[in-house]
Amino acid sequence: MKLKDAVKIAEDDPRVKEILDSGGFLCSAHVMVKPDEEIKVWDLFYFDPESRKIISVGVGETVKVGNPEDPLNEEVGRIDVSLLIEGSEAIKIGGTDGAQRILLSLMKREKHIWNVISLKGNLLFLNVVDGESGDILEKKVINPFRIL
Repeated sequence: MKLKDAVKIAEDDPRVKEILDSGGFLCSAHVMVKPDEEIKVWDLFYFDPESRKIISVGVGETVKVGNPEDPLNEEVGRIDVSLLIEGSEAIKIGGTDGAQRILLSLMKREKHIWNVISLKGNLLFLNVVDGESGDILEKKVINPFRIL
């Protein structure tokens, strides 16, 4: 499923329309897939400015709206899906590095960025992809089990 399609499905739901009508907006999107797997379910996150909370919206065969939660970051950017390369394209650009799973995350700070995190053994391969141009902005290998 393309992100644009998931957003359309979510925003047709009356519960999400209520968030949008109060000035809310899409602020991030996440999915975890196997490298060769088609994206079937998106986790979308909408910011509600009235409550200053984030509401999760799962979009697959159905739409599931979660409970409001505090944002993890004070800086919450509005995502414009019409400007973006698709998630599947971000995975191709970022590469899979022989991963068993890929965590794909979209957010906006100064610009739209896709974080393509490939999980392989005990390593994480992070590739940050510009959401509009498709340029790779950063590459990093992370060992989450390394003791500092």
